[in-house]
Amino acid sequence: MTSRLLVDKIESKSGSQIDMSTHTLKMPAGHIIQVAQGTQGGVANFSSSSYAASSLDLDFTPKFATSKVFIQCNFSVDTQASGRQFYATIYRDSTRLDSLTLGGSYGFATSYEGGDRQINTLSAMVLDSPNTTNTIHYELYCRSANSSQVQMSSQTVTAIIICMEVAQ
Repeated sequence: MTSRLLVDKIESKSGSQIDMSTHTLKMPAGHIIQVAQGTQGGVANFSSSSYAASSLDLDFTPKFATSKVFIQCNFSVDTQASGRQFYATIYRDSTRLDSLTLGGSYGFATSYEGGDRQINTLSAMVLDSPNTTNTIHYELYCRSANSSQVQMSSQTVTAIIICMEVAQ
């Protein structure tokens, strides 16, 4: 004889659930659902005061529309001379994320040296609420403060972008 058990939902004490209609595991709030990483190894020059794409990007597909996505970019910067300033922000598709979270600030990361050339490592990060399960294109955008050339990923340092889906 064959036995069958039919259920709509299985829930554990920790709060995770298995949705039987979609056969997916729903994690408790704050847990990481998935992680993806992208890299960019070539030098990118910026000499405009308008933000431009850096090629440090990642296509990411959230499993749940209710999830948040934590994006972190780590990269090196070379001001190449004194008095130059570098700015960086993160875009979701065509949306500049620092304007959503900070009301149109100067980005998530900046580097300036008034006295001499500066080479350092910066990190830009944000917790995004994309409200979709469609593929999202995240990319670091950079600019110069006064249209003087600045560089990203100088000194052959690999830039990294990481996206983590966080259950809500």
